Amino acid sequence: MSDNVDDSQAAEAKSRQAAIDTVRYRPRGLGPDMSDGTPRCRECGDEIPAARLAGVPDAERCLACQEDLEQEPEPTPEQE
Repeated sequence: MSDNVDDSQAAEAKSRQAAIDTVRYRPRGLGPDMSDGTPRCRECGDEIPAARLAGVPDAERCLACQEDLEQEPEPTPEQE
């Protein structure tokens, strides 16, 4: 018979595995545009720093453009 601790541990393990699966199986982006071997942002065309690509290998945007994109509100069904 399980107790509250066992139930909590099972729920936490399930949640952790779901988070891992979300990252592992997420659709990959196209990656940056390449210009003369230089990775460039698909929005503004600026070079994407190597440190950003080391952290997010399939980054399509520079950090500034990505932050701008994430600040935009999600469209409501009426706006689509």
